[in-house]
Amino acid sequence: MINKHAMTPDQELLLTQITELRNKAVALRFEYWKKFEVFEPQWWLLFALLLVPVIIWWKLIEKKRFSQISFVGFLVAIIALELDMIGSELSLWRYPHKFIFISPRQIPIDFSVLPVLYMAAYQYISGWKQYLMVSLILALFYSFFAEPILVYMGIYELLIWKHWYSLPIYLAISVFVKWLADSLEKWRCDKLL
Repeated sequence: MINKHAMTPDQELLLTQITELRNKAVALRFEYWKKFEVFEPQWWLLFALLLVPVIIWWKLIEKKRFSQISFVGFLVAIIALELDMIGSELSLWRYPHKFIFISPRQIPIDFSVLPVLYMAAYQYISGWKQYLMVSLILALFYSFFAEPILVYMGIYELLIWKHWYSLPIYLAISVFVKWLADSLEKWRCDKLL
């Protein structure tokens, strides 16, 4: 029988070093956050970006389609979080100001701003042609207006990444979530008949 928990000494050493470096990184991140981030103007902006879109969404969401529209937001948040994690880990970008120190991701953007705007597009636009046009406008807005403003404010810093790289990704997220949500809704309706 194979003991899947047994590690070679080299594995154990490297894994221990990785764990120690992670612990040091968390401690440094917390120290940086305490000294330079929390309660600074950028932090308050991020706080507002976390709350305001959700409050607006709650007031405007079509209650009859709550589950379907929320599913779109959930998908966007998960995709944004994963892509943000990959980009941060690969040092394509970084966030000199974060809302929460423990995460190298930008939680207010990933969990509030992006999902709410994508949910609004999904809720108000049903036809694909119009939806693609609005998706392109949103992708252009995110890539060439919102991201540069976050850079200017010191919240977002591009290391290797360029703003135009984001354009097809924002567009692809929008198309994918609409396709999946519409497909699942169609399947659900077909099962009810």
